Order: sequence, then C-alpha cells, then structure tokens
Amino acid sequence: MTVCWNLVGILVLFISALACHEKVGGDDVLGYGYKIQSVAAGADGAGLNAKLTLLRETQKYGPDLHNLDLTV
Repeated sequence: MTVCWNLVGILVLFISALACHEKVGGDDVLGYGYKIQSVAAGADGAGLNAKLTLLRETQKYGPDLHNLDLTV
C-alpha cells in the first residue's frame, strides 16, 4: 500500500507541473492544465488510474482534449 501512496504523490506532482501557467514571449499562455477528478489504485494494486478534465481551453497547439484517463 505504501507504493500506492508514493505513486499518488508522484501523480499529484506531475499534474501540478502540467497545471502551471507557462508563458512564452510575454502574455502567450501555452496551457492551463488539467484538474484531477478521481484517482484509484489499479486493478492489480500496482498502479494508479486517474481521470482528468481540462481547466481551460487554448488553441496554441490545436484543439485540447477535454477528458484524459491517465494510467501509471
């Protein structure tokens, strides 16, 4: 179970990094990131599954994915 909580910590750090407001050349926002909707242990107990939703759209690199399923 300790491994599971360590993975939760890594996942939270990863998602936090994605959610950072990075800027290029002044006010051009690259993206706003995703919000964690749910996190659960994998079926085998060795991984994690997370459901993410988009915080805010940008068109910087094309259309955004509104919902993501992340498996670690």
